[in-house]
Formats: sequence, C-alpha cells, structure tokens
Amino acid sequence: MNNNSKYFKVMLIPAYFFLLYIVISVFIKDFSDIDITEIGEFLLRTLVVLLFILGVICFKNAFLVAEEGVNFTFNKIMAITFLFFSIICIVIGISLRASEEKIVKEKYNDFSQYNEEELIEYLENNQNAINELTKEDDKFDSRMEAIHNEIKKFPNTFERYLYIFIDGGELPLGTRYRLGRSVYYRAYVWMAIISLYLSIFFVVNAKPRKVFIDEEK
Repeated sequence: MNNNSKYFKVMLIPAYFFLLYIVISVFIKDFSDIDITEIGEFLLRTLVVLLFILGVICFKNAFLVAEEGVNFTFNKIMAITFLFFSIICIVIGISLRASEEKIVKEKYNDFSQYNEEELIEYLENNQNAINELTKEDDKFDSRMEAIHNEIKKFPNTFERYLYIFIDGGELPLGTRYRLGRSVYYRAYVWMAIISLYLSIFFVVNAKPRKVFIDEEK
C-alpha cells in the first residue's frame, strides 16, 4: 500500500507549508494597537497554535505510520476535527469583528437623537458609552476611526466583511512583509480554508485507494 503513503504525503505537504507561513506571519507582528477588544490577538494566536498542533499530529502520522501509510480510523476522526475547526475559525473571526464594531458604534453614537430622559437611561444601561464620553484619547482612537470609516464605506454587512476578511481592511501595513498586519483578519479565512481542505482530504482518504503507479511492478 505504498501508493497510499505517497499520496498522503504529497497532498499534505503544500497545506503545511502554507500553515507554517501563517504561523510565522502571525507571531512576528505586533497587533496591540489595533486590537481594540484586547482579546483579538490572544484568540488569533491561540487558533494558530491549535491548528499547528493538529498539523504536526497529522504530518507525523503521514510519515511515521506503518508501511500501509494510512490509518482510516484516524482519517475519519481528523476529517470531523478539521471541519469543526474550520467552522470555529469563521465564527470567532466574525464574532471578533462584530465586537469591534459594537465598541466603535458606541463611541461614535449620535447622542442628539435622545432627549434628556432617554440619554440618561441609555447611559445608565451602557457603561461603555459612559467610558467613551469621559475618557481621554488613547492608542485605539485611530483604529476606531478606521473601523468607523469602513462601516460608512460599506453599509452592507456582508460586503463589508468580505472586504475585511479577504482584503484585510484598513489596517496599517508593516514594513517587513508586504501583507503587513492585514493578516490580523485574513488569517481566519486562511485557517478556515486549510482546515476545510484537510477535512475533505481525510474524508477522501477514509478508505483505501491507489493513485501512484507502483514502481516495483
């Protein structure tokens, strides 16, 4: 069953090269001045580490298993795991962006729309709004302004999220790499695609198959 082993290795290697690129891109950059929720950087790097660990497990299995090269039970488990991880990446990425936009909308809320009684009630029920009204300028002001501009530029949520997660949004670019810190959003899409690819790969390889011609025959 050497054919299975060869196929397994050849199809996995490109995915792991790209995964390694994501790991390097995320960990060499500082996101502290764009992470207005102050949990985004932690979430992103945690997901990258988890995906990397899963990748190492699969890569090790591809090269160190017995001669047949495929553990079909393992493949079924990993197919489900990667599908679930792909969904998690999408959900967390969207939830993070939604939290950022909520903070920005509170900051730029037009309080003129409220009468005095409504404004008092709003402030009493919204501690974030009180904080925004009373605090001094901080390091996130320019970042919040950029998010506010994105909301105005793309009123349609679906269109805006496509712009953010595919193009990277209005993030300041780094000087060391062309993609700069736009990986802050793009990484969620990349991880979701890699996970989905690996899930499909393991589903396809859940039963014996021959792809390469056995050179010994």
